[in-house]
Amino acid sequence: MCPTGDDRRRVPALLLLGLCLVQSSSAATESSSSLHCTVTKQSDGAFMYKLSEPPISTECQTSWEDRNQTVLARDFKYHPDQVQTLTNQSIVLKHCQDYLHHTRDCSGDWKDVHCRVNCSRLPDQNLHPPTVNYSICVTDTWCVDKLTFGLCIGGIVITVVVLGVIIRFIITKSYKRRGTANVPVSYDPATMTITVQKQPGII
Repeated sequence: MCPTGDDRRRVPALLLLGLCLVQSSSAATESSSSLHCTVTKQSDGAFMYKLSEPPISTECQTSWEDRNQTVLARDFKYHPDQVQTLTNQSIVLKHCQDYLHHTRDCSGDWKDVHCRVNCSRLPDQNLHPPTVNYSICVTDTWCVDKLTFGLCIGGIVITVVVLGVIIRFIITKSYKRRGTANVPVSYDPATMTITVQKQPGII
């Protein structure tokens, strides 16, 4: 039986609808796969599960679940006995979980990501380098850092220089006064004149 005119018109429409569904499914898969997470062990022994990107809005509904589908955190609420801290882009657990499932729904824009990790082989990523002691010990019980020690030495040097200048000024001024007081003075009654003999070195 040959297809009628109506059937012929339905075939392109069905093909177009099928292509749209395929493209829509492909776009949804790409959108979901664009989100991924990384797991790192912190210096305090906690474990951070960080997402590649934060939600596009604070109104998004988010959730973190473990392998048993137990909700560890939802939106900004979490179980403090298992979760140490929670942000819109990460969750820090007190103990390592080899699997976490994160979902987010931003007004119909739904994404999820599966975080998998081998807890026994997870290296420490954020360990801080050992602190080097740069202090200088003046005595057995009194130690200061190099900056404080340098400032103290500089202050002492400046104080000694200033005191030296002040003492020299006082001594010089006192010497001038004594020298002026001992200048010989003569008086001639015949001419009624007073003569002051200027000594070398006295101004």
